[in-house]
Amino acid sequence: FQAEDGIRDVERSRGLGDVYKRQECGRDYICGKHYDVNELVCSECAEKFRGKKAVKKEKKNVSLEEVEVKKGEVKKEKKSPFYFKSVPCPVCGAITHNRVFKPKIYSERKVDIDKHVLMYGWTEPDFKDYHPPLYIFWHCTNCKYTAEKPDFENPNKDTWSNFRLLERAYLERLQDDRVTEKLVSWLGKGIDYDQMNYPMAFKLHILGIYIQEMLDEENRDTLKLGRYYLRTGWLIRELKEKQSKELEIINNIIGELKKVIKDIPTTEEEYLKKAAEYLNEAYVKHPAIKNVAVAMDMLLWIGGIYLKMGEQEKGLNYLNNVIQDAQKQKVKLENRLKNPNISEEDARHLTIQSKRISVTVSKARDLIQDIQYQRFK
Repeated sequence: FQAEDGIRDVERSRGLGDVYKRQECGRDYICGKHYDVNELVCSECAEKFRGKKAVKKEKKNVSLEEVEVKKGEVKKEKKSPFYFKSVPCPVCGAITHNRVFKPKIYSERKVDIDKHVLMYGWTEPDFKDYHPPLYIFWHCTNCKYTAEKPDFENPNKDTWSNFRLLERAYLERLQDDRVTEKLVSWLGKGIDYDQMNYPMAFKLHILGIYIQEMLDEENRDTLKLGRYYLRTGWLIRELKEKQSKELEIINNIIGELKKVIKDIPTTEEEYLKKAAEYLNEAYVKHPAIKNVAVAMDMLLWIGGIYLKMGEQEKGLNYLNNVIQDAQKQKVKLENRLKNPNISEEDARHLTIQSKRISVTVSKARDLIQDIQYQRFK
């Protein structure tokens, strides 16, 4: 019975720690041969305990510098070019979560004749893969209303705003027209600003256009629609230049849309043509075209769009009109500036207009010279 006495001796010597570890060990009776006195458990479990202790000791010996680095890694957040804004949807009142590029985070380095930005400059190199035109539109995930930032924040700011009419027309169409409801829902499906790409941006552009064109022609905002159509054409242009596979996705989207919207444009040129038509209407009667300088710039813009479409004669007509009209308007401005009773504030505004007209005329002449040079070649 010696062995049994030995076990009894070991059992009698156990303290609280021993009992705890023996419970961890899970063995009720351990002979002296297989008992680890230092760990107070069986030799098999003792190896595991020693391994755990070694790991803990290694963690304790980590230098302060390493701790600081790890802390820094935890605190480091991915940089973002946006600041985020939550505002109620002006149509349904649901809270929308939107993003806006931070002020002066990028600049337009190179611009085409139709105002399409060819090159952006970024203050942070990390942001160069972001493409601003993809984020033009804000979107309500509840009612699918889609428009630019000002139309969400203060849709009735301008005295000529048609928002009340648009809101009523949109809600009525959603309620009464099953086709409209399905189309709007389909266009708004899968919009994710964290994963924004060309097909998503294209759908938002089409949704913005579709909503604006719910109004009768006489109540439409022609300036806004001109810009929307033009930007949509730019998206297609960029994908063609990149030879991107996303263009095929957009063509498939257009194919589906044609089943519902029979006259939807399908090419860059068709979107540019619609843009030029709407902008020409805006030039004639839109309240935002409130001074001569803005009107001359609008003519130059439309001329540039026709030139990008390859319609040189139309483009040249607009450019020549810029030069002719500008000369007449400059004479009028100079006569007004000669008035001895003119206020200082009015004089300042007229001088700014005159300078802007001069810049616009200079651009028009440069374009005409470029076209003539290309023809001569």
